[in-house]
Amino acid sequence: DAVKKKVNAEKKGIEKFSAWLANQLNDIGYHRSAKKPVDKTTPGYYFDKGYAIAKGKMVSPNDEKLTGEWEYYNKTGQVISRRNYVAGKLNGLYENFYYDGTRQFSGMVVNDKSKGETSYYYENGLIQSKGTLDDEKKLNEYIKYFSNGNIKEIENYKNGILDGKTITYYNSGGKRYEGTYQ
Repeated sequence: DAVKKKVNAEKKGIEKFSAWLANQLNDIGYHRSAKKPVDKTTPGYYFDKGYAIAKGKMVSPNDEKLTGEWEYYNKTGQVISRRNYVAGKLNGLYENFYYDGTRQFSGMVVNDKSKGETSYYYENGLIQSKGTLDDEKKLNEYIKYFSNGNIKEIENYKNGILDGKTITYYNSGGKRYEGTYQ
């Protein structure tokens, strides 16, 4: 369906941006400002014009593994992502935001893999989908919503595969289809 395609398209974009950002951070080093000398006592990365693109802590100045909460910014200074690290691996709450600061995604990560409650949001702030992931696979009940807040679909998963009752609804709220996957 169209919502699933959009979510998958955005996920790939986020992953692509994260890979690009990681390469950029590696290219510019631990800390950089075009107008000031390098100061490794202040963790973070900066655009050439002095704007921060990410701020957080390293395990130590000699160990470039990220630790604790990190925030990533767009060129206007708006937070576009907030992540938690333990010894260089994503662990804890992971959030992405639209350009205007509205939440786009919120979920838990354990050892670089999605695990636990996850939610995607529309640009209007309403929830787009929510459910539980285990090792990046959908688990149990997963609910999708229309942009007006009405439930669009309720699916059940076992180890990432549709399993059990599925119900789809019309935008107006009436039931459209009900079936069972096994």
